[in-house]
Amino acid sequence: MIKFSQSQIDKLLKFGDVYQKEDGSNVRAIYEQSLIENQGQISQTTKLTCQQGKVEQNDIVIIDSKRYEVGYIDDDNSGIINAHLNFKGDGVKRGKYI
Repeated sequence: MIKFSQSQIDKLLKFGDVYQKEDGSNVRAIYEQSLIENQGQISQTTKLTCQQGKVEQNDIVIIDSKRYEVGYIDDDNSGIINAHLNFKGDGVKRGKYI
Protein backbone atom coordinates (compact mmCIF):
# COMPACT_ATOMS: atom_id res chain seq x y z
CA MET A 1 0.00 0.00 0.00
CA ILE A 2 1.19 3.52 -0.75
CA LYS A 3 1.82 5.67 2.31
CA PHE A 4 -0.49 8.69 2.55
CA SER A 5 0.93 12.14 3.26
CA GLN A 6 -0.23 14.00 6.38
CA SER A 7 -2.25 16.33 4.15
CA GLN A 8 -4.06 13.39 2.53
CA ILE A 9 -4.78 11.83 5.94
CA ASP A 10 -6.16 15.14 7.24
CA LYS A 11 -8.43 15.52 4.18
CA LEU A 12 -9.84 12.01 4.62
CA LEU A 13 -10.44 12.31 8.36
CA LYS A 14 -12.15 15.70 8.14
CA PHE A 15 -15.23 13.65 7.16
CA GLY A 16 -15.09 11.89 10.53
CA ASP A 17 -15.94 12.95 14.06
CA VAL A 18 -13.91 13.40 17.20
CA TYR A 19 -14.29 10.58 19.72
CA GLN A 20 -13.05 10.54 23.29
CA LYS A 21 -10.87 7.77 24.61
CA GLU A 22 -11.31 6.63 28.19
CA ASP A 23 -7.96 8.18 29.11
CA GLY A 24 -9.42 11.61 28.22
CA SER A 25 -7.62 12.07 24.90
CA ASN A 26 -9.47 12.56 21.62
CA VAL A 27 -9.16 10.82 18.27
CA ARG A 28 -10.59 11.99 14.93
CA ALA A 29 -11.98 8.98 13.12
CA ILE A 30 -14.64 7.68 10.77
CA TYR A 31 -17.07 5.35 12.55
CA GLU A 32 -18.55 2.54 10.48
CA GLN A 33 -20.94 -0.32 11.10
CA SER A 34 -21.64 -3.05 8.57
CA LEU A 35 -23.80 -6.15 8.49
CA ILE A 36 -22.45 -9.40 7.10
CA GLU A 37 -24.61 -12.36 6.10
CA ASN A 38 -22.97 -15.77 6.03
CA GLN A 39 -25.00 -18.97 5.58
CA GLY A 40 -28.13 -17.37 7.02
CA GLN A 41 -26.33 -15.85 10.00
CA ILE A 42 -26.05 -12.08 10.31
CA SER A 43 -23.30 -10.37 12.24
CA GLN A 44 -22.42 -6.73 12.69
CA THR A 45 -18.89 -5.36 12.58
CA THR A 46 -17.96 -2.01 14.03
CA LYS A 47 -14.75 -0.14 13.31
CA LEU A 48 -13.01 3.20 13.46
CA THR A 49 -10.82 4.39 10.61
CA CYS A 50 -8.16 6.76 11.91
CA GLN A 51 -4.54 7.81 11.67
CA GLN A 52 -1.95 5.19 12.51
CA GLY A 53 -0.81 5.48 16.14
CA LYS A 54 -3.90 7.32 17.44
CA VAL A 55 -5.43 4.20 19.01
CA GLU A 56 -3.86 1.00 20.25
CA GLN A 57 -5.22 -2.45 20.96
CA ASN A 58 -7.21 -2.50 24.25
CA ASP A 59 -7.87 1.28 24.20
CA ILE A 60 -11.42 2.20 25.24
CA VAL A 61 -13.27 4.63 22.96
CA ILE A 62 -16.61 6.25 23.84
CA ILE A 63 -19.10 6.34 20.93
CA ASP A 64 -22.66 7.56 21.53
CA SER A 65 -22.19 7.09 25.30
CA LYS A 66 -21.18 3.43 24.79
CA ARG A 67 -17.79 1.97 25.62
CA TYR A 68 -15.90 0.07 22.92
CA GLU A 69 -12.53 -1.63 23.27
CA VAL A 70 -10.15 -1.78 20.33
CA GLY A 71 -10.08 -5.52 19.71
CA TYR A 72 -7.57 -5.59 16.88
CA ILE A 73 -6.02 -3.23 14.37
CA ASP A 74 -5.85 -3.75 10.63
CA ASP A 75 -2.72 -1.82 9.59
CA ASP A 76 -1.45 -1.80 6.01
CA ASN A 77 1.30 0.79 6.76
CA SER A 78 -0.47 3.45 4.66
CA GLY A 79 -0.79 5.79 7.64
CA ILE A 80 -4.49 4.94 8.04
CA ILE A 81 -5.73 2.03 10.16
CA ASN A 82 -9.00 0.25 10.79
CA ALA A 83 -9.55 -0.38 14.49
CA HIS A 84 -12.11 -3.16 14.96
CA LEU A 85 -14.18 -2.64 18.07
CA ASN A 86 -15.39 -4.87 20.86
CA PHE A 87 -18.52 -3.60 22.68
CA LYS A 88 -17.80 -3.24 26.39
CA GLY A 89 -20.95 -1.55 27.74
CA ASP A 90 -21.07 -0.30 31.30
CA GLY A 91 -20.00 -2.65 34.06
CA VAL A 92 -19.80 -5.60 31.69
CA LYS A 93 -16.84 -7.83 32.41
CA ARG A 94 -16.92 -9.53 29.03
CA GLY A 95 -17.57 -7.86 25.72
CA LYS A 96 -18.42 -9.25 22.37
CA TYR A 97 -17.37 -8.36 18.87
CA ILE A 98 -20.21 -6.70 17.08
